[in-house]
Amino acid sequence: LHTLFPYTTLFRSPIQPLDVIHGDLDSLHQTTRSWAVAHSTEVVLDPSQESTDFTKCISYISQHYLPKCDSAPDILVLGGLGGRVDQGVSVLHHLYKAPQLYPEGRIYLVSTSAITFLLTAGTHHIVVKNPQAPVLGNYVGILPVGFPARITTSGLRWDVEDWDTRFGGQVSTSNMVREAEITVTTSADVLFTIDLDVGEEE
Repeated sequence: LHTLFPYTTLFRSPIQPLDVIHGDLDSLHQTTRSWAVAHSTEVVLDPSQESTDFTKCISYISQHYLPKCDSAPDILVLGGLGGRVDQGVSVLHHLYKAPQLYPEGRIYLVSTSAITFLLTAGTHHIVVKNPQAPVLGNYVGILPVGFPARITTSGLRWDVEDWDTRFGGQVSTSNMVREAEITVTTSADVLFTIDLDVGEEE
């Protein structure tokens, strides 16, 4: 919870009482626990060391929230990047496993500066400029974290066609949005990331 307060600016909303805090709780600050208890938030311990807090929470949502929903909600993961590199890589690893972890919906990784999600092999149309919700910025990355991929894009400043991308070779970073909708065709799963355009509230 102590990592959520920067998102009050991003979402222009104060922190609301949480339904539950779930995980092995080894990094739960005492001040955070006290705040949670004072706001009737349930604190649920899962001591297993065979899974991360990320996967614990996805499993908890699947077991306790999905049965109550008419359709599967998407999951926003706040504060997953930043800080320790190994933890950041672990989150990206689990984002790659999203179709297995949460096949009912999509998982989005949101930081205070960007949103990142998985594009499975195939063709994807992504609306990046919506006048009704001007949230997304201009800088795009398409990252083959798991396996090499061949990608084709349209709607970016530097479009590519049947372009080989892999770590240790070519990687598409710092590209820029040219059209309101962009298209990405990929031969393998890749991560798509775009910065957030968070201006000061007038």
